[in-house]
Amino acid sequence: MCGQLYLQEHALATQLKTLLQSVSLPREEILKMESKINEWENKNISSRGSDVQNLKDKIRGNQEKLDKLVSIYLDGDIERKIYLERKDLLMREKASLLESERGFGQQRKNWVEPLRSFVLSLKECADLEKSENYLEWKTFF
Repeated sequence: MCGQLYLQEHALATQLKTLLQSVSLPREEILKMESKINEWENKNISSRGSDVQNLKDKIRGNQEKLDKLVSIYLDGDIERKIYLERKDLLMREKASLLESERGFGQQRKNWVEPLRSFVLSLKECADLEKSENYLEWKTFF
């Protein structure tokens, strides 16, 4: 059996409203935060695009070197031992570049989403502060 006293709905609503007021921000501040997040996201997307392009250029350059090396070897201009050493170096470099390309997308996958989610929670909190719909409060908390 619980020894706690019952809490009336009105008293609970007052406590929750006080809690909402303590964590909510003015609407203008939330809008400023959203615009800054959008700016960061756009900057991040353009930065990622140029980084990916640089990586693809390096991969293409590596493949061209490999093709030239094979061509030189087939023409008989270099010895087999030298060919194998250089091929090994180029293949390792290519594997490293491909791994970087694969990991690049996963590593920087939209780092602003947690921040955007937080700001949306702040916006929802500001809206709930003005509302008397207790069902919405329940889903928020």
